[in-house]
Amino acid sequence: MKPTENPKEVYQDADPVELPENAFRELAEDEGYRPIMHPARDYPEVTPYSVGMGLLLAVIFSAAAAYLGLKVGQVFEAAIPIAIIAVGLSGALKKENPLGQNVIIQSIGACSGVRCRSHIHPARTLHSSGMGLLLAVIFSAAAAYLGLKVGQVF
Repeated sequence: MKPTENPKEVYQDADPVELPENAFRELAEDEGYRPIMHPARDYPEVTPYSVGMGLLLAVIFSAAAAYLGLKVGQVFEAAIPIAIIAVGLSGALKKENPLGQNVIIQSIGACSGVRCRSHIHPARTLHSSGMGLLLAVIFSAAAAYLGLKVGQVF
């Protein structure tokens, strides 16, 4: 699509079901690309469903990552499983145009591993050096909070 063209005039047809054939190659000089999410349409992205499901999956995967981090000493990245669950749920619930909502669900849910890594590894290290587990977790959370505040100042 040329920069001067109006997207509403170029894309008059319905939303495509699959990627166009020119999605996997370089476009010719006069060739336009038709994206999956129509640029002239408004798609639901930040909805109560997407935010709620993202928070629910973040809580579930945070608990799982925290358990594994304390038990085995290694946490996992939850972005891909959460993305797969989001796509599966949107299909099972027959959501219309779910792509934007699935991106929000995955973005919120993917924070679970990061949150756990910032607390679990220091807590496990402190606990293995002789500090009680509860005290190690509290100390780790306080250090993370202090780091957050220092980061806001600088």
